[in-house]
Amino acid sequence: MTDWIEWHGGEQPVADDVRVDLLLRDGEARVNMHASLCRWTHVKPTDVFHDYDITAYRITQPSELERLRAENARLQEALQAIADDMTETATGKRAFARAALGGQDD
Repeated sequence: MTDWIEWHGGEQPVADDVRVDLLLRDGEARVNMHASLCRWTHVKPTDVFHDYDITAYRITQPSELERLRAENARLQEALQAIADDMTETATGKRAFARAALGGQDD
């Protein structure tokens, strides 16, 4: 979960499938809302819905795309570690074979 981000109205700041907690102008909180279902713009102070303007939000669940990007980065790191281990193992085996053959080339 992220820290609270102050909001002064405008276009939706996150992807539709992101879940957010909201603080409203009237002091109420809404939790775990789909961003696409929220009214991100602010209305005039005389409007009946003024008290329901979002004044702060925080991300409670990132978008599926962000989750997949993070998973991809984690998998790339794991694959690189495996490749590094395989290279190190192969290098060690070649050195062992050379030593076993009395330092002769392949």
